[in-house]
Amino acid sequence: MYRQGRQLHSSLFTIFVAPNRLGRTRLGITASRKVSKSAVVRNRCRRRLREVFRRQQATLPVGWDIVVNVKFQLTTASYALIEQEFTRLMEKLSKLAAGSPAEPTGEVSD
Repeated sequence: MYRQGRQLHSSLFTIFVAPNRLGRTRLGITASRKVSKSAVVRNRCRRRLREVFRRQQATLPVGWDIVVNVKFQLTTASYALIEQEFTRLMEKLSKLAAGSPAEPTGEVSD
């Protein structure tokens, strides 16, 4: 996943995307102890990202695996900012999905 896919960067998280052949888009979230030593805080980050994904799932391109690596800045970010950054990166993914080959490789940065 990490070697085959693309990276999309934000100040709050890094997203790794790779195509899948399942006909649906899947989400994975990693929040290490570097983000926060508190499991409560890390779980809150995961819940917020899952909710953003759930609310935008209908507009996302189909057939992608998305792994979100949480950064420390997400712990204090507002829900609106998280949603804004996620939306911005998913728009980039939509552009990639529309005009890229079946197996994208390399890095996409801002």
